[in-house]
Amino acid sequence: MADAADAAQVADELVQMRREVECPVCMAQYTDPRCLACLHTICLECLRQMGDGREQKRARTVQWRQHACLTEGGGDPVPACPVPPPLSSYRVDHNTTIVCPICRNLTTLGGEGVDGLLKNFYLEKLVDVIAIVEAQGHRARDDAALARSGQQGDPVEVVPVKCTECEEPSATSKCITCGGLLCDLCVDHHGRSRHTRSHEVKRFADMGMDELKTGSALMICPRHEDLELSLYCKTCDTTICMMCAALKHKTHDSCEIADVGSEHHTAVIRRARDAVTALIPQLEAAVVGVQGVIDLVGPTRDGVQEQIRQESRRIIAAVEARTEELLAKAARSATTKTADLEGQKSMIGQLLRGFNGGVVFCDSVLEGATVAEMLSAKAQLLARLTAVREQFATLATDPVTDGVIEFHSTADEALPGLLTTLTVSDTVRLARLSAIITTETSRRQSDALAQWVGEALGKGPKDVRFELLFRATQDGWTARDFHRCCDNRGKTVVLCRTADGTRVFGGFAAVAWTSNDGWLGSSEVPVRDSFLFSLKAADGAAPPQQFRLNTPGDPRSIYCYPTCGPIFGRGNDLCISENANTGTGSYSAEGSYSAHTMRMVGTRYFQLSEYEVFLVR
Repeated sequence: MADAADAAQVADELVQMRREVECPVCMAQYTDPRCLACLHTICLECLRQMGDGREQKRARTVQWRQHACLTEGGGDPVPACPVPPPLSSYRVDHNTTIVCPICRNLTTLGGEGVDGLLKNFYLEKLVDVIAIVEAQGHRARDDAALARSGQQGDPVEVVPVKCTECEEPSATSKCITCGGLLCDLCVDHHGRSRHTRSHEVKRFADMGMDELKTGSALMICPRHEDLELSLYCKTCDTTICMMCAALKHKTHDSCEIADVGSEHHTAVIRRARDAVTALIPQLEAAVVGVQGVIDLVGPTRDGVQEQIRQESRRIIAAVEARTEELLAKAARSATTKTADLEGQKSMIGQLLRGFNGGVVFCDSVLEGATVAEMLSAKAQLLARLTAVREQFATLATDPVTDGVIEFHSTADEALPGLLTTLTVSDTVRLARLSAIITTETSRRQSDALAQWVGEALGKGPKDVRFELLFRATQDGWTARDFHRCCDNRGKTVVLCRTADGTRVFGGFAAVAWTSNDGWLGSSEVPVRDSFLFSLKAADGAAPPQQFRLNTPGDPRSIYCYPTCGPIFGRGNDLCISENANTGTGSYSAEGSYSAHTMRMVGTRYFQLSEYEVFLVR
């Protein structure tokens, strides 16, 4: 390495390079790095052993990383220091496909399995560069941080530089022409060989960092490890060795790599790169947008939870107020009953005393009075006895009221209905909820529908929220299933897909469905904003279309019938019958809406493979 190189700068570059050559599976330096179809790189040995258990090596590596990420001052671990995912999260399926542990994309393997995957020559060369630089006495600052921390751990091992000719760990020089790493003995042989005597060879100590990183690399055939990739197969658009050319590519158009003009291939790669690069700002903006929504979820959750608590407190307060009202009413009823019964009891007691007094007086007259005394008292005595008998005849002797105070509650019937009015909606865009809108055109379709519904609700399309109420294949195809899930819920969107899957259509109902038999279109129930729509035509090319009412406020815009699904218009413009997946009763005819049957459904009678109903807010 040049004496003028700044040691601190080299150390920083080593840190960066070490991060680049770290395998995401074993978390150690790459050994024989191979590219997956997604262009992420994994060690060949990791690919072979993925899922077979390399936890011991990973544990040591994680321990070193935690020590290496210590700060210089306090020695606390850096929070961002990553912990590798478990190996069980990666898998190989019957040696035919492999899942990338970074992006989870699949790579289909050829007959040679993971051994046939493309080598990442850049990272392989970078591993050599790190070995060369560290062999000159330079160390990454991670090692210095580890030493300063005073912690015990396994620091980064300085890997000897292996000679590409004799494979002894004693390379001291690099061939600038072919990229080979050579020991002193092989440098001498390299200079005397007829094929390589014209090559330029430099000692590591005389090369700068940039020169080490940008120089040529010796590319060895992954199938024939003793042969260099020196040919280019134009037919297969790949590099091959002499043995590959003689075996698998013998009938192909091949040439020496040195004879290949790089301009065309560079331009092709650059155009592909530029096309992808142009999309990066969109993805970055999308990440920011999604993060913005993520940031909104927490405050929205807190707000909704507070609304739930407030509504619960309001309901509880109303129940408690009603409780006090009923308790007071029960107390008043008891007081009134007691007063009435006490009054009756007093009257009966008074008459009873009169009876007893008359009987006692009669007994005294009969037992001890003379005839003269009896005759003188007779008239008064009989008058009194007659009077008390007459009072008895008019007196109510049965209790004027019963002693029962009853409490009646229909809470068992009413409470479920009350509780269903309290909902928390996980409302997202229609394309995320629907089993019908799932194609590549789903965004255009759902955005068009959100635009129309937003106009009907008086809000922007991005503010429209959909909540799935009913899915026929999930909840059932009967009319009862539809009404059970959708009655009295609010404004809804009905979405249908024909049995052959070629058409997607439906309608927006500006009023709630019911099981009553009748039209919902009177002036008392305005439905001027109801409409029909077509999202996908048979040819798949026609844009989404909206079909409004011919007469706003048409009294026959929406029809509810207990033995049928949703019905739109007097035609009926759209009628979904019971068992629309197998029956022949679903149809479309022109009536209240501007929809032409052929434009929306394509035929008068139809069957469905699916239909859904969404509550909209």
